[in-house]
Amino acid sequence: MTTAPTTLGDLNRKKKHKQSLSPWRVRNRSFPTIKTPPCLVVVVVVVVVAVVVVVVVVVIVVVVVVVVVEVVVVVVEVVVVIVEVVVVILEVVVRVVVVV
Repeated sequence: MTTAPTTLGDLNRKKKHKQSLSPWRVRNRSFPTIKTPPCLVVVVVVVVVAVVVVVVVVVIVVVVVVVVVEVVVVVVEVVVVIVEVVVVILEVVVRVVVVV
């Protein structure tokens, strides 16, 4: 048989010993939390930031390429119009020369 503790100090010592053996002992009597290592958090943050930067750069490059293609298309259309005007002028000149 075990003997009952006789003093308040014995009671406190046994209570502290039982608490220290408990696997669920956490400060402030809350549930245990999963603690992630700080290096893992840094790696995740760096990867997320890198992905966001890559996506932003790709979007900017696509927008620039689309704008350049649009400018090239407009320049080609202007050249085509100039060539058509020159052709019409040459046709008029040829008709005038043939008539004369």
